[in-house]
Amino acid sequence: MTDVTVFSVYHNRERFVRASVDSLLAQTLPGIAIVLVDDGSTDSTLRELEAYASDPRVRVVAGANQGLTSALRAAIETHAHGRFVAIHGSGDWSHPERLERQAALLEACPELSGCGCWIENVDETGEGAVWHTRSAPVGFAELARRNWFSHGEVMFRRDAYEACGGYRPAFRFAQDYDLWLRLVARGAMGFVPESLYRRFKRSDGIAASVEKRVAQSFYMEAALAQARMRRRCGRDCVDLFGATGVGMPVRGPREGRRLLLQARAAEAEGRTREFELLCDLAVSQSRGLHRWLARAFRGSRTLRRAVVGIDRVNCRWKTSAEERAARS
Repeated sequence: MTDVTVFSVYHNRERFVRASVDSLLAQTLPGIAIVLVDDGSTDSTLRELEAYASDPRVRVVAGANQGLTSALRAAIETHAHGRFVAIHGSGDWSHPERLERQAALLEACPELSGCGCWIENVDETGEGAVWHTRSAPVGFAELARRNWFSHGEVMFRRDAYEACGGYRPAFRFAQDYDLWLRLVARGAMGFVPESLYRRFKRSDGIAASVEKRVAQSFYMEAALAQARMRRRCGRDCVDLFGATGVGMPVRGPREGRRLLLQARAAEAEGRTREFELLCDLAVSQSRGLHRWLARAFRGSRTLRRAVVGIDRVNCRWKTSAEERAARS
């Protein structure tokens, strides 16, 4: 019986298919099923994937481009078998023992809804560093502080996934974090305390785009706000209103500070335009960030300009408040 089905979704990643898929075929866990999804690629990615179709463990699925989350959700609904679902990022690499070690952890700890492992972040030059060397399981409180998983290294129980509603496409760039926040309501998520996965940071990835990072930050904060509502009320705005409910509860200093952390990184790398954009977005989320901004950008040559920008925003807020008071 197949206990683990692993899913990997590709879009225009022709150069990275072979090494990535070969790492799945080298897994020591017997009887796995591997589902390779081509999400409407316009290069030769599908041809590269179809070269593996003769392997009895592999199923290649192709369709029109619909985005990672929708493609992954549809593939899991149709092709998941057995008790466990594993994810593998397109172009990433899994250690031969990754799936075996994770399945063994979930077997030994039935209270866990899923698990990850330590991962190595590798850039395009081949340099890497181990990320998130945590061993203790995480529940809602820990996930509310940070996302402890990168997505591609995770395995979870299929029944828990189905019970919590699966991936939700409304949470673009943060569909994984939204899922973890719902999974931990059914059991903590653990770790295999070994580096068993390499995540490659590509030039077309989220980390390389300020627009995608800003969007991801918003969707992560939205996912957390929805999770808190769900813990209070049993349902959230997305349950009630669909995709239009994603951002309903979100606004506040937490989101502003998350954006300022990204602005600090942009400032350190000399990306002035991105720095100013992130600062502007940050202060639009919270009115009380002057002191925190001064700490975050201590020694910055452009701090004065950032504070002036915040003062302008605060001036607009004050003017709007005075106008509302006059009208009332």
